[in-house]
Amino acid sequence: MFNEIIGVFTNSLSFLCWISMVTIVTHSNLATGISCYTCNSRNFTNRACHDPFHPVNITYTEHCKTPKVTHVGLFPASFCVKLKGLNAVTNEELVIRTCTSENMNNQCGIFKFEKETLTGCIVTCETDGCNRGSSMLLDYITICTILLVFHCLFNVIYTDYRLTIHM
Repeated sequence: MFNEIIGVFTNSLSFLCWISMVTIVTHSNLATGISCYTCNSRNFTNRACHDPFHPVNITYTEHCKTPKVTHVGLFPASFCVKLKGLNAVTNEELVIRTCTSENMNNQCGIFKFEKETLTGCIVTCETDGCNRGSSMLLDYITICTILLVFHCLFNVIYTDYRLTIHM
């Protein structure tokens, strides 16, 4: 009886892992582009764009498209970006949330943006809506990896258990 229950549980866990992988594939942004919050604000001209972020009052661009250097037209974006910096000359705060096809990595320090020298941070992320703030959601791949690890551990324990019972 116990072996049958364990077998059903193992099959259910396998099914859950397969469903998770199908979900990842169907929700991937490879063909359609990532969805990001898009706004900009200079010295609080758009308070909702600054931190603390208020997404209710901000445009959420689904399937974001961006131009590519040396290409004609717009292409699906792969990353969301949040740029926050203080202008070195005017002391104005600049906040930009947008999408891009280039990974700008996560970096803080002094940088140039459209001929302005800024001190601040550029944060690049790759899940829908991830440029809303500092707290990032677990993405599908992380969740699936956790499920797969538990599934593999359970299979090893179950296999060892079956071997000891049948000996």
